[in-house]
Amino acid sequence: MTEFVINYSFQIVGALIILIIGLKLSGWLSRLVLRLCDSRSIDITLSRFFASSTKLLVMMFVLDKEFKYMVEERQLAESILDLVLLMMVMEQVILLTQQLLE
Repeated sequence: MTEFVINYSFQIVGALIILIIGLKLSGWLSRLVLRLCDSRSIDITLSRFFASSTKLLVMMFVLDKEFKYMVEERQLAESILDLVLLMMVMEQVILLTQQLLE
């Protein structure tokens, strides 16, 4: 039992850190998309759909990265870098969406 805790404690802590960052990131991006749609007077139903889709896509990406981290024993820094890159891509998507809605 002690061996198990020693061997997997860092992986579990790393996975929890990735999950927390992913939850915060997905919530932030979802609210950003909702505000963007609201400022462009897009229908509320469509706005909520875009916001929920954004949150779902980010969480799918995060869970995929978390699974790879746990299974392949990837480095925590690589997984966090992947999340940062996802945030940058989502920012570009939001900027493009703003330009299209203008």
